[in-house]
Amino acid sequence: MVLTENESQFISAVFGGGSAIWEWGSARDLLNQHSYERFLNTSRRQVLSSSVEGQDLIALANLRLGEKQVVVSKQSLSNLSIPILAIVGSIDPALEAVENFTSTFPAIELIVIDGGTHLPAPEHLEFLESIQRFFAKNQENSARYSGAIVSK
Repeated sequence: MVLTENESQFISAVFGGGSAIWEWGSARDLLNQHSYERFLNTSRRQVLSSSVEGQDLIALANLRLGEKQVVVSKQSLSNLSIPILAIVGSIDPALEAVENFTSTFPAIELIVIDGGTHLPAPEHLEFLESIQRFFAKNQENSARYSGAIVSK
């Protein structure tokens, strides 16, 4: 994960509808991997579900297949000193993973958007407002970073 390997390049981080992956290889992971590999290898790529309509399914499949390459240790996450925000919808399938992530690292601020699902959550005004408040609250880090860029 770039964040844990190059923390000095970040002033803060936002996880939207997902969390860091510190374990990979569950039955669900393997089933998803098989499904996405099968999808990419078929000549007739059918829409996986109406919830992804209008999405780049090839990019999505490759993103999901790449997840096993971005597993990060809990230790490296716990060493981070930058502010982190996690935002997830209350009916997002990722909710449990995000809650587990934030309970493991209590310094992470969690926002749960009531009634939000996975893909449309960023369309909620609360999603954008939460990020704006988070950045405003952490403006000192932002100013420090901006000053470093300007002085180069």
